[in-house]
Amino acid sequence: MDGSFDRRVGEIGWQLIRAGRRLGSRGLIAAAEGNLSARDKDGNLIITAAGTRKNELQPDDLIVLSASGSVIRGDRQPSTELALHLAAYEMCWEARVVIHAHPVAATAFAASEQVPEWRALAESIVTLGLVRLVPYAHPGTNAMGSSLRSNIAESRTLLLAHHGALTIGETLELALQRMELLERLCAIECVAAGLGGLKPLSQDEQARLRNQ
Repeated sequence: MDGSFDRRVGEIGWQLIRAGRRLGSRGLIAAAEGNLSARDKDGNLIITAAGTRKNELQPDDLIVLSASGSVIRGDRQPSTELALHLAAYEMCWEARVVIHAHPVAATAFAASEQVPEWRALAESIVTLGLVRLVPYAHPGTNAMGSSLRSNIAESRTLLLAHHGALTIGETLELALQRMELLERLCAIECVAAGLGGLKPLSQDEQARLRNQ
């Protein structure tokens, strides 16, 4: 790894680069879609530059911003979805990582303005929690951030109507797992539709899983 880059953004920068490759290898992103960000120990934001292929990220593809979104380091424009990321960090005090991607099954639900039955699987209850739909707003605008603020509630796993998916985590691994599990849940529900659809676990079991 490039030591000079480590001094600029720290290990979290390399973690984002590896995360982009993981998202690509699992088919959760394609072309230049999606974006990733992380909040460092100083409260600064590291975010992918606009127009980059996330599965081919290089150090120069990461931009360092202040908590308010002003560029501190980097010669490129930050992701066009910066407002979405800033809104997520504003609303989730514990958030350290935000991932926006366009997984096929999850995006199909988003384009249909539907959410999967997240209460049907133990893994979804424990890791995803409440899955919410954020109403459509034009991508890359402040309206997208406003829509997220108004609809996020306690959810950290969200579908963006007619757009894609967003996951938030206290760690990069948790944000990645939420994106992966969201896509798997949506795919399972599509298959289960031919069997009568997914059925939620009992409320008692849901509570037991949440409290374990």
